[in-house]
Order: sequence, then C-alpha cells, then structure tokens
Amino acid sequence: MTQSIESIAKQRWDLIVIGAGPSGALLSHLVARTGASVLLVDKSPFPRHKVCGSCISAGAVKALEAAGIAKIIVDSGAVATETLALSDSNQSLRLKLPLGYALSRKSLDSAIVAEALRSGAHFAANTTAAITQSLDEHVEVRLKDSAYEANVTANVVVVADGLNGRSLAALPEFDFKIKAQSKFGAGVVIEDANYDLAPGVIQMACTNDGYVGIVRVEHGQLDIAAALHAEFSRRQGGAAPAAASILQRCKFAVPPDLMQAQWHGTELLTRTRNKVAVRRLFVIGDASGYAEPITGEGMAWAMWSAVSISGLILQSIEKWNDHFASRWQEMHTSLIRQRQERARLIASTLDNLPIRSAALALLRSIPSLAIPYLRSLSDYPDPRSFIGNLVTTQIHEPDTCQRIS
Repeated sequence: MTQSIESIAKQRWDLIVIGAGPSGALLSHLVARTGASVLLVDKSPFPRHKVCGSCISAGAVKALEAAGIAKIIVDSGAVATETLALSDSNQSLRLKLPLGYALSRKSLDSAIVAEALRSGAHFAANTTAAITQSLDEHVEVRLKDSAYEANVTANVVVVADGLNGRSLAALPEFDFKIKAQSKFGAGVVIEDANYDLAPGVIQMACTNDGYVGIVRVEHGQLDIAAALHAEFSRRQGGAAPAAASILQRCKFAVPPDLMQAQWHGTELLTRTRNKVAVRRLFVIGDASGYAEPITGEGMAWAMWSAVSISGLILQSIEKWNDHFASRWQEMHTSLIRQRQERARLIASTLDNLPIRSAALALLRSIPSLAIPYLRSLSDYPDPRSFIGNLVTTQIHEPDTCQRIS
C-alpha cells in the first residue's frame, strides 16, 4: 500500500531509520518484527547501485543468521567466496578465506528492505531526511520527496545514511574527522563473461596509489571497487583510468568495458565521528565512522552495528534513559571502532611498498601467520546477548507492511 509523506507526518513513530543500506534495513527488520512502528527512509529510488566491494564476509553472514534472514543470500543468487588473490607489482599471494559470499548491493539491500517490509516496517524511498532537533520527548525529522515536505516525529531516530549522508548536517556535535591522506571509493558493476576471474575468487591489486578489488557477483557480473588517492586519480584522468593503471601494474588484465562504464564515487573513506549518540538519536553503519576494509569487513561492521544496537533501541522506545547514549558510544567503540583501527593498520601496510612487500613475502613463506586475522573475520559476540529480547517482546500488534514510494 502506498502512502504520501503528508499521511506519514500525521503519525508519531516509535523509530525512524534514515538510510536503507545493510545497517538501516537490518535494524528496521529487527525492531519492526516486535510490533514497533518503524519508518525506513532512503534518499535514493530502489533498487539502486551502491559503490561497494560486494563481499559479504563470514562475520556479515553471522549477522544475517542472527537476524533470521540468511536465506536471502541463497535466494538472491550470491556467489560463495573462499579465496583472496592479492598482488602488487612485485609478487602475489593466495589465501583461503572463511566462507563468505559476493552479492551486488543492488540485490542485497533490496532483499533486506523486503524483509523489513515483511516484518511490518514502512519504507519511504526517494525521500531526503534531515534531523532538525532532538528534544526531551522526541526527535524531529524533516522529510522531503518530489511532491511534499513535512516534519515527522519519532521516539527514537537512527541515522544510517552512509558516507555521503547529510541528515546530521545541522547538528555540529556529530561532526567527523577525516584521516589525512584518506582515499575515496569508486566502483562499477559490469558484464564481462570472458574476464579471467573464477567465481569465488576475490582479486585485489595493491599499490601505493590505492587498490582495486574485483569479484564475480550474481549472474556472472564483475563488481569492481577501488580505494584511490585523489591526486593520483586526477593525474590519471579519473577513477576508471586510475583503476586500470593499478591493475596493469599488478599484472592483472583490465576488463574491456572498465573504461567505458559509468563509475560512481564516494566521499573520502577513513573517518571517525565525534559522537555516535545523543538523546534519542543514534548513528550506526558507515555513517558512524569508516575505514578502508578488506574482504567484506565493511559489510560486517554495518550489519553488526544493527544487531548490537537492536536491543538498546527497543529499550529506548519503551522508556528513554540518558545512559543509553553513552552505552552505545561504549558498545560501538568496543565492537566496531576497534576493528576499524585494525583495518586502518592493514590499509597503511598496503600503502607502503617496503612494508607491503615484506608482509607479502612473509605470508607467502608462512601462510599460517594470516590465520588469526582470517579467524577474526567471523569472530563476533553471541548475537543473543543483543537481540534475544527482540524475539519475544511485542510493543504493539504488528501492522500491515507498507511501502511508500
């Protein structure tokens, strides 16, 4: 059933989630299935492409299992991934990964949104959102689509609008710090059945100027994602020729359609938020801070943000306590930010030729040295400690699923 923003504004929501990526959509699913009234908003029309390596790591799979929707991996035609083929200009390395999957963000995000709708959430696509104020009893959000604009209130608001989100622009306490010399992200999905890359292999080309990852996703397409230094990209004439240069220097073939395809970019990648919570307002996923990830870790961080905050959101809806904001700050630091700091260290290693060469040589001779890191890709807490109460608690009787377009 379709509703307008005008009708949405007449309702006081338990929860508004801004951003329908893996973190926002997954949280909407988890909270809506308790009977809470949940409005999920995204600025883009759906389905839509998103710059991403499209790798669902073992940790991300574990988050989907915890939420009870891991079936979307198989149902969407995801490709199992078990090998990382890493190369620089001097040497190459192959590592066996814990079982993960490759699935385009167009398919993944749409599938999780569909699960949220089935759980009772409402979805407003192609709608911008901005936090106007956070008050003692509610948070006010300004929603706007092509036809209407209105203020909407909720007991709790969660911002999950990613790197490029602007919903917190009016709140200076949520400013972020960008790491010096941070790269930006760029990517594209292309058809190329003849490219020499077997399904299940994640190919990564690493140089001091950035890195490029390629993996086959559903329907045999190639997902190409790069993290590039801006000055290098400018010198090369854009993201596509920059990615081609890195692939060639690492002795990988360049897909023929790479140069003609329409690439999409992101803001600078590595950043931290000053805060990730204030009264009745939380930030999760990429919007809460980001680091250059390896082999699907970014997806896992996003999904585990949703899983780990879900119980806290339910408590916040029932009765607010100022302790909840500081509690999420602590949880985010211990579960997500510490993993991102490790990813920053790995990214710094890949950026430095002498260190990168030494590390690759060492791993080639002693592959077992990678085991602790590879195990950490799926080493997350027992999800029952976060979402156990969501399975049994019903705030309201579940409402009919509705999509707002």
